[in-house]
Amino acid sequence: MMDWLTQNAGMVGLVLFFALFLCFGVWAYSPGNRKKMEQYGKIPLEESRHGE
Repeated sequence: MMDWLTQNAGMVGLVLFFALFLCFGVWAYSPGNRKKMEQYGKIPLEESRHGE
């Protein structure tokens, strides 16, 4: 098992990180997070609150 993993570490890593990317995408675009993500998207457009 360890030999197979070391020989295919690049492909295993690629598949794992792609699966993680897909999970983040599904989470970010899920209907329950829509309102929160819209608020986060407006942050750069808000005026500074630090008195600059």
